[in-house]
Amino acid sequence: MQVQFTSQLKYGDCGALICTPVCCLVASSYLMNNNDAYKPAFSLLTSEYIDKAMRASHAMYKSHYDNNKTSNNNKKQMMMVHEIQHLFPKEKIKFYEVAGMTRSGEKIEIEDLFVCPLHILVKELLTSAKKNSKLFTLIVTYLEHTKCYLFDKQGNLFLFDPLPAFLRDVTFSWDQSIPSNNIEYSALLLTPKTESSSDI
Repeated sequence: MQVQFTSQLKYGDCGALICTPVCCLVASSYLMNNNDAYKPAFSLLTSEYIDKAMRASHAMYKSHYDNNKTSNNNKKQMMMVHEIQHLFPKEKIKFYEVAGMTRSGEKIEIEDLFVCPLHILVKELLTSAKKNSKLFTLIVTYLEHTKCYLFDKQGNLFLFDPLPAFLRDVTFSWDQSIPSNNIEYSALLLTPKTESSSDI
């Protein structure tokens, strides 16, 4: 199943650069509205909500760019996840930084950074979500674009991509959503504060 939305490119002169804040808003909203009782992703992330998230993200980006613009740096660049972390309600959401390659590499932990191949990470999160009734979102950036994986407690997995904008059930096809070539990625793993990190 797949639902189409208006692409991020349609939202103002900075539309091409708002994928990260849009995904952060979608990820945190999905967690906070789905923690107490199960609500399918398709009923939570409506066209109206995505439109509001796109508009808010464009305003956020414009403010960020205007506040950080200097005479030596007028080039607009996409926002990084670490520039938006302060927006997450830390009393309700925990987040973990993850990075690595999409298809190869070992699993190691370096201080607060977890390094793991993306396809292994997604597979293990999907297994944990189903086995332990866990709720996760994974905001992933590679090739200068950000998208978001939404894991529910029923063992389903959804992919939100703001370009072109869609929400797709990838429970049985998630591996096809990850690049087949081996490239670097960075990600932010979010889980509700009530969840135990020991089972992640």
